[in-house]
Amino acid sequence: TIRFLNGTSVLQSSEVEYGATPTYSGTTPEGSNGTIFAGWSPEITVVTGAQDYVTQFVELTVPSAVKAFAECSWAEIKAVAVNGHKNASNQWCITRNGVEEVWWDIGDEKDITLSDGETITLQIYDFLHDDKTDGTKAPLTIGMKHLMANTVDATNSDGLNGWEHSKMRTVVLPAILEKLPSALRATISTVNKKTTAGNQSTDIVTTADMLFLFSSVEVHCSEGSEYSKEGTAYPLFTYDDSRVKKRQMVVVRQVAGFSGLRI
Repeated sequence: TIRFLNGTSVLQSSEVEYGATPTYSGTTPEGSNGTIFAGWSPEITVVTGAQDYVTQFVELTVPSAVKAFAECSWAEIKAVAVNGHKNASNQWCITRNGVEEVWWDIGDEKDITLSDGETITLQIYDFLHDDKTDGTKAPLTIGMKHLMANTVDATNSDGLNGWEHSKMRTVVLPAILEKLPSALRATISTVNKKTTAGNQSTDIVTTADMLFLFSSVEVHCSEGSEYSKEGTAYPLFTYDDSRVKKRQMVVVRQVAGFSGLRI
């Protein structure tokens, strides 16, 4: 039996096959008094017997000195994100004691390990780019630098169904979300993404997404076309080579391979 606990309260209990990796499918546990969910103790791993996983919470505290994006914990990244601002040079900053500290730049990277053992590199795509569902701006937009190791079959006439009902959005990306470290998942916000409705329609459909593919206009393609209302370009995509992920081009929402996330 695998149990997920918040203190002594059982959030989820299930039988999981030996050798499989358990997943928590409930809502993200909420902290109190300025704390944020930071994952499970011990870290989730493959099943070798009965195991309890207990919630861990940390305070949202900005580190006392500037730290590289790669060296920050996800709780520290969240703290800097919600307390910081973008300067005129498009850098993320914290102002303390009247002094502006430059923390991060577009393109800064951080490696993470998925629950299946694969290591991927995330990078900052922009600041204050995406609209959260609560009407505010997401401080950071983060995406994968390269394609993942394994390919998946996401075909189900996505072009006809549109992004909203595509297999990529409803099946593949939720499975990837479950593989992310729990401390990272706890920091991700839901944002509004605009995409044409599919089946050659130019009508725009807005979806609420935690993970998503970029649109063609977001990777500096299709400006001025019928896809021009599907968001705005991310500054990280500035030339053709920047849109190539390990010798494969980025696949976009209109067709539904590459995902972004915001925190």
